Amino acid sequence: MSNGAAINATITSSDKSGTTCLVYVANGSSTGSSCTYPAVGSTPAPVTIAHVNDGIAVQYNDGPSAPGGTFSISGNVPGASQQPAAVAMNNPAPGVGHTASGNMLPWGGGIVYNGGNIYFTQDSTTSPIGIVTYANGAASAGVTNMTVTGTLTGAPAGGLIQGPDGRLWGTEQNNTNIFAIAAAGGAGVATEYAISCPSGTSGGSATPPNDNLLGPQTGIVTDGTSVYVLCANVAGGNAAASANNTVIQINPVTGSTSATCTGVGSFGPFSNGATYAGGVIFTEELIKGGAGAGNASSGNWLAIPLSNFPSSCTGNFSESGITGSGDGNIVMMGDGNLYSETDNQSRSTSLGGAVAANPTFGFGPGGGGLVQDTVLGSGTFFGTAAATDLIMHSKWSGGTAQNFTAALPLSIGSGAPSGGQCEVAFNAGGGFGLIQLPDGKLAWPAATDGNESGRNWICIANL
Repeated sequence: MSNGAAINATITSSDKSGTTCLVYVANGSSTGSSCTYPAVGSTPAPVTIAHVNDGIAVQYNDGPSAPGGTFSISGNVPGASQQPAAVAMNNPAPGVGHTASGNMLPWGGGIVYNGGNIYFTQDSTTSPIGIVTYANGAASAGVTNMTVTGTLTGAPAGGLIQGPDGRLWGTEQNNTNIFAIAAAGGAGVATEYAISCPSGTSGGSATPPNDNLLGPQTGIVTDGTSVYVLCANVAGGNAAASANNTVIQINPVTGSTSATCTGVGSFGPFSNGATYAGGVIFTEELIKGGAGAGNASSGNWLAIPLSNFPSSCTGNFSESGITGSGDGNIVMMGDGNLYSETDNQSRSTSLGGAVAANPTFGFGPGGGGLVQDTVLGSGTFFGTAAATDLIMHSKWSGGTAQNFTAALPLSIGSGAPSGGQCEVAFNAGGGFGLIQLPDGKLAWPAATDGNESGRNWICIANL
């Protein structure tokens, strides 16, 4: 068209996520018209351009995932002999894909990213760690078993962190040992350390109530100096089993126990998962009798102070006033609040103990991981659960769920995923590992309750 011609155009978007709106920006301006987000399930208000010399419309997406649906432009040029054809393009949808399967049973969901490798726990004493390389936004096609020098007494229970010494630290199943692995690419040197869990033995009944099954499960954290392991009746013990709740401080250089503290009170055993922030370890208690992992039915937050450890810790496990509805498969920090992904509902509480929010939506049964987007800056929460690949929740204020089924796989593996193949469990066991990679994508081990032969892979969500 000739310079100076007027163009009349309408720009629309069919994205119904509630995180997209359309803005008109006049030529030469650095700001646009006001932007009103639609309700979830509705499309953004269209933008109309009727401007001489370059008018611009942009699509603005305030979410961690790319806008969905279709972005369309249609219009006319007054007086022109030929009119522009309408243009439409599909926006990229969030994709969930997985690598090809490894040859070990998955277990527990422990996962760590470090130095271009994703490490995760497997149900094996000789190959306790699986490795998926990750570079330039792409994962390796399959899982490599880490070649480990040294054999563990028990396979990993699922707790896995990178310690202050750079080694991978984890807990073991059904015994009172922990391990540290100095990983170097596809190989590692495993060292096992014995810890002492009080008032019981490392074995127990193979069927509920399993009251004598004492040991660490998945609760392992670091404050940047020491490693702390949470020891409890791992299979679900009595509501008054707090005498078996012990926090063990480990010197990462020697692997020896530096100090221990044991709680007193009426709270239940430590649950899965723990996090450290501001001099305090946070976890949840579980109470036996429900249908969740470890037969959990409900439990409160527990705050375990580490200042002047262990004197300030002993007898000072502080319960919050909020009650979960599962066993709290992981806890984490976000927005100055404490969050939990329980077996079937999300909860949050402020660090001071006051209830900050009581979300009315859940991540689904089976429990799973919880992570908050900090890389892309949206603050949106993502969770995993049984029979669900990935669920996205916005912040608690008006948060709405969006299921990500694996309709658009990433090009990272030989198997084409479908709905349910990136779930964390077939039953209520629940795996709790879910991490955000440096480029903002999410990664988690699939099917982490140990019953899925041939399903040992890493899932990656392209946000």
